Amino acid sequence: MQYAIGRTFDINNPGWVIGTKENGSKIFLHQRLLVNKIKQDDNSESIVISDSLYAGIRCKIPLDFYGRSHLVKPEKSTVQIQLLRASIVINGEKYNIKNTLKNTGKPYYIGHPIFQQSIYMPDNYFAESKGGSKFARTWFPVVSDGKIQAYLHIGKVSKGCLTIILRENDIWTNIYSKLISSRLNKKFLCIVTTSF
Repeated sequence: MQYAIGRTFDINNPGWVIGTKENGSKIFLHQRLLVNKIKQDDNSESIVISDSLYAGIRCKIPLDFYGRSHLVKPEKSTVQIQLLRASIVINGEKYNIKNTLKNTGKPYYIGHPIFQQSIYMPDNYFAESKGGSKFARTWFPVVSDGKIQAYLHIGKVSKGCLTIILRENDIWTNIYSKLISSRLNKKFLCIVTTSF
């Protein structure tokens, strides 16, 4: 039976469950990632990932803090994204961005997110009262012609990405929530149309 990763509100890694692959290496599994359950024991569940670039990988995930499964009923929606010169429209809501992408006439796609742990982020990126988000380390790849062209993420500085500008309200959590449940297919969450 197919499930989705859920109950991912760990204080240290919100939006993610850290699993262990069969070879012992760690793997970050994002909220709403589709999986098939193999079995459950006292402390963990064995799963096979069924979408994203990790499709087919077997791993174990721990039960949550309360000893419950992280697996929930999958939800499916498809987000509509339109990229403008200095803004992005997601399901009709407009957000200011720093945009470095060009309109090549070819489609862009939003891929399954990565857990960005290698770049320093100031504390206010995580403070929801200051416009940050507990999901600030979740970055969505923007793909065209089979290659990552940029990442969609929250921030103040853009070095080649689609950067949602940090403001006084918690916009990244809103965007994250829309994108994380969207599915275009096993590889991509949604398509981005360009209008500039």
